[in-house]
Amino acid sequence: HLGLALEPEEPLGVAREVVEHQVHLRLGLAFLECEQTRTAPGGTYDDILDRLRRHLGGEQGRVLDFGAGWGQFTLAASQAGWDVVGIEPTPGRALYARESLDLDVRTTTLTPDLFPDGHFDAVVSLQVFEHLDDPAAELEHIARVLRPGGILAIEVPSIASPLVRLLGGSHRHFNPDHFWFFSPETLKRFVGDHGFTVRECYAPTRRLSIGWLVQGILSQYLPQRIGEAALRAIRRTPLADLVVPINVHDIVMVIAQRTG
Repeated sequence: HLGLALEPEEPLGVAREVVEHQVHLRLGLAFLECEQTRTAPGGTYDDILDRLRRHLGGEQGRVLDFGAGWGQFTLAASQAGWDVVGIEPTPGRALYARESLDLDVRTTTLTPDLFPDGHFDAVVSLQVFEHLDDPAAELEHIARVLRPGGILAIEVPSIASPLVRLLGGSHRHFNPDHFWFFSPETLKRFVGDHGFTVRECYAPTRRLSIGWLVQGILSQYLPQRIGEAALRAIRRTPLADLVVPINVHDIVMVIAQRTG
């Protein structure tokens, strides 16, 4: 519940902005608390940063987090010493990253006048391209702000997973927010057609807590009452907080180098 005292002469627009500001910050905090129970902090992002550094010859410079969300990868890159900027079109998420995490995450898309040509050494986009209206146009914008020889990392859901084929339309990948579907082959071809040379293509491993894993599976594939009962039972055991590596090949990552 949010309480807010206003002077009578205060414009309604200002009051709405204050309320929205507080709501966005609280939503961000709740989201990241949930993420902390889901994953081993930093593990996945450390792996991405290590790969970027290796492909850049051991150096780390300016990196763009394209579609930064709540700022998780942006934070990891900043803490690892990268000069990182994030862009995120959803106002609440960008606001949370700026005000709660003290990150340079801008509420915008990658417009032509936002950064100079060749400004970044690396661009990272995690679970974003499946949501875009025009992925090809966005990749062209990315290529423009990435220096020649710079490194691009794109992660998206993979449609080629055996689990996706088994579950069909009930798999979590099939939701209204996903406009595009990629396989490892189509993702490699996509970046190759836009001036990039693929250096790696792999299925990243996630580190997930047993509690979150059970919750995610049961909430989607079992009746609600059965799922809730099973989840309560697992949460009463030490297993709930146990973090394990999971890789069912339903996510694909491509790391590519800009040519020219």
